Amino acid sequence: MRALTVAVLGVVLRSLASAEDAPAVVHTFPAPGAGGAVQIARAGRGEIWFPQPSSNSLARLNPDGTLTETRLPIDGSRPLAISRDDPDGGRIIFTEVGTNRIGVFDSSGDLTEYDIPTPASSPRGVAGFATIWFTEYDGNKIGRFQPDVPGSMVEFPIPTFASGPLGIALGPGAAPETTAVWFTENLANKIGRIDANGAITEFVIPTPDSGPTAIVRGFDGSQDVMYFTETRGNKIGKITGSGQITEYTIPTPSSSPGDIVFDESDPGVWFTERSTSKLAWLSVDGDFREFLLPGGARPEGLVLPVRQGLFRPAEVWYLDGTQRRVGRLSDTYLFAVGAGHFDTRDTVFEISNTSDEPRSARVGWPSAAVDLLIPGDETAEIMASAVPTSEGRNLYYVTGIRPEISDVPETRAWVVDESGPAGVRIELPLVSYWTIAALQPPLTQGGGEPQPSLTFPGRRRAGVRTSLVLAAIESEDDAVLRLELEAIEPGGDVVASLEVEVPPLGILALEQVLSDLGIFGDFDGHIRVKRISRSGLFWGVAEIYENDVLTRLMAPGSELEPEECTGGPARCRTRRTRVMTREAP
Repeated sequence: MRALTVAVLGVVLRSLASAEDAPAVVHTFPAPGAGGAVQIARAGRGEIWFPQPSSNSLARLNPDGTLTETRLPIDGSRPLAISRDDPDGGRIIFTEVGTNRIGVFDSSGDLTEYDIPTPASSPRGVAGFATIWFTEYDGNKIGRFQPDVPGSMVEFPIPTFASGPLGIALGPGAAPETTAVWFTENLANKIGRIDANGAITEFVIPTPDSGPTAIVRGFDGSQDVMYFTETRGNKIGKITGSGQITEYTIPTPSSSPGDIVFDESDPGVWFTERSTSKLAWLSVDGDFREFLLPGGARPEGLVLPVRQGLFRPAEVWYLDGTQRRVGRLSDTYLFAVGAGHFDTRDTVFEISNTSDEPRSARVGWPSAAVDLLIPGDETAEIMASAVPTSEGRNLYYVTGIRPEISDVPETRAWVVDESGPAGVRIELPLVSYWTIAALQPPLTQGGGEPQPSLTFPGRRRAGVRTSLVLAAIESEDDAVLRLELEAIEPGGDVVASLEVEVPPLGILALEQVLSDLGIFGDFDGHIRVKRISRSGLFWGVAEIYENDVLTRLMAPGSELEPEECTGGPARCRTRRTRVMTREAP
């Protein structure tokens, strides 16, 4: 089984294979000033915010990997924890341990800093929604204020002496339909709850000296609850609004769980395992899944970004302050373009499970798919015609199932045509989402960069023709993907061009692509497809027909070998056609 190899600053691409296994993917990005953080935050459409105490700044990482730093006005501020303060992520709030302040960036990017009354309080955690709440680790208090209300800062002493409050989050109140603020008491081995009037209730954690660190609101299938990490106890805890605590032991010993976030799309919590270089997921049913990170990572803060695009895989971002990196663990999809089910043609997907445990896979597209459970060391087959409303489709994906970030079992696909010779199956190329994204990175704002292009053989000779199939894998903000098609003669001259628009998830299937370009008769040049929209990902194959029978499928990067031209004209035995994926000059 082949695995996708990952390196710093992206994916190390391998050659395209017709049989692919797609494990979860990790990308890392340098963050020179990053440091240990209890919390990191998301804002806007996919932006990740995190503190950089060593450079006295906050950093914003865009989905394409570009980093923007905002220095704080007072040296030695030591920003540590950061969160968002509204559903759209327009306001960013953070703690300043060095200057004993809470900082607030509004949606316009203006910074206001608020002094904490207790000196040297060491603010460690922050949360809010209009009203901002924060923990004072050394001050042993919970603070609260409203940025737009002067003089609203108030502090509430915690009943237990030197409790070491760390993480903080909004959650359910003691009574139904009420809200409270919950926090961890790292040194007192307790979970605290404070109501709007400042009344604090404390709950003792069953495991002694468990070291509760981060806390988050979640849902366990029946009610709103709070999940928290037990750094020294190596457990994930869950506490209900009434104070009932359940603990789940992490499979890897001494993992030092730190930050924790709740995933609503696939109910469960993600958390960091700092000492074992892992991110892990715990379902609401108590099932664990762990993901090993590359390069000896020591993940600290954790965040789930806003999902972008129709096909963009699920992602979990983490901060590695020790190695000064931000990492992204993500799912991936395998795409089969040129697959289909119509008339006499169908596609066979063969999905193999080479592990000992059962694995799940999904075949189809977002609005219609079929789920498969594949026993250990077995192979399952499914036809495209078995996927609901599959008639006439040319784009399919294969994904793993649960958690949302999962491995895709080894997959192969064949096109079969009942009108052709009996038993003939043509293997269809598959490609992963991140391979497509790496080949065609979206342009940054302002444009001006080379546009990605694909080049395909375009044949129009007696008995041989090319049919081009393109799929709009993704486009930002549901915009259409705009492409320019060019017919290029063997000598390099562009003899015809055509602009087309393909909607998200749309297919551009040109049965007579040369006719659409206004070219008739013999043609043995190439078709170049160039993206002219600012953003969008696409992938395609060239279908080679001989005497109206599909005999070959070609993907970017593949070659038509001379010995593979069985049944074709004599010139196939003397000519090789190279199909390239490249950045246009």
